[in-house]
Amino acid sequence: MLGRIALSCFFAAIIYLNTSLRTQIIWFAGILLLYWAAMALVPVPGYGAGVLTPEGNLEAYIDRILLPGKLIGECTILKDCFPPFLQFVLLCWAFLQDSFLRRAQLPSIKKVLLLVASGIVLLLLGLLWSIVFR
Repeated sequence: MLGRIALSCFFAAIIYLNTSLRTQIIWFAGILLLYWAAMALVPVPGYGAGVLTPEGNLEAYIDRILLPGKLIGECTILKDCFPPFLQFVLLCWAFLQDSFLRRAQLPSIKKVLLLVASGIVLLLLGLLWSIVFR
């Protein structure tokens, strides 16, 4: 688990420290789409392509090969563990929000309202995407 968090933080920090806000948004969207395409199209030995079960998805397969340890389905600390990619997405989103808060020349209340609105929009997009990503 710590290896996945460390890798997620490492790559998110590289993107954050070396790119502009616009480029960060492009990276974030591109990584999400690439992840979805890989999970849906790349076949996993013994399961095939597009299998999104905790045991048969591409992420779990790569995790078993490169970062052995507790798998998502075997998590004992939390009832519903975060998948490794979700950790990366959350870190990227946090970095994007930090960039926005530091650079935007808006009153504090408008920043709060924009953060809440962006959270609601992303939540709704995630719910819509979950229809396809099953």
